[in-house]
Amino acid sequence: AFMGSLSHGLFKSVYNQTMVEYNNFPNKMKPQIVAVCLHPLYDEFGSACTDQSTLFVGANFIDSPSDNGIYKSVDAGNSWTKMTGGDWPSTALVKDLAISPNYVTDSTLFAAVNNRLLMWDGSTWVRVAKDNNWDDVDMVALPGGYNRLATCSFGGMTCRSSVTEVLPVSLSTRSVIWSCWPSSSESSRCASAQAKRSSAL
Repeated sequence: AFMGSLSHGLFKSVYNQTMVEYNNFPNKMKPQIVAVCLHPLYDEFGSACTDQSTLFVGANFIDSPSDNGIYKSVDAGNSWTKMTGGDWPSTALVKDLAISPNYVTDSTLFAAVNNRLLMWDGSTWVRVAKDNNWDDVDMVALPGGYNRLATCSFGGMTCRSSVTEVLPVSLSTRSVIWSCWPSSSESSRCASAQAKRSSAL
C-alpha cells in the first residue's frame, strides 16, 4: 500500500507492515503528494502473475515549484521520472490525478492542474475543453468503464467517445467530449446521435 503525505512525501507499506519513505525523486526533495494512482494490473510481488510495478503520483515541491508535476515509476516507487510535454503549464500546482481503468490499452491519465484539466494520451499532455475558463479545478474522476480508445457505431459510422468527470472548485460540471470520423461531412450526424446519448447520462 502507498500513502501520500503533504509534509513527508510518499510512503509505502512493505509486506503490509512498516511504512517506509519512497522519496527518490530526481531533485532529491520530499514533495507534497496529492494523488497516488497504481497501474490497474499493479502486482509488485507477482501474486497475480502480472509483474506490473508501474505507478504515478501528483507531486508539488514547496521549495522548487518548477518541479511540480506528475511522476511515473516503473520499479514500484524506487525511482521516478517526470512526465512532461505538450500543454503542461510552465508553472503548475497539481491538485488531483486519475488513471484510466483501461490504462493497459489506452495509456491515459487525467490531471487537475491550476485551472485546467490535462490528459496524458500516452506520449504527451493535452488540455481538455480549452474553451472552458474555470477559476480552479480541484478534482477529477473517471467512470469505471472509461476507455479513451473505445469506439461505437451510429448508422454505419464509427465514433470515438471520451467522457470525463470534471469537478471545479465551486461547480460540479460534466464535460462530454466527442470526436467522430471517417469524414467531416458525417460529423454532424454523429454529433447529433452522440448528443442524444450524452443527454441521458
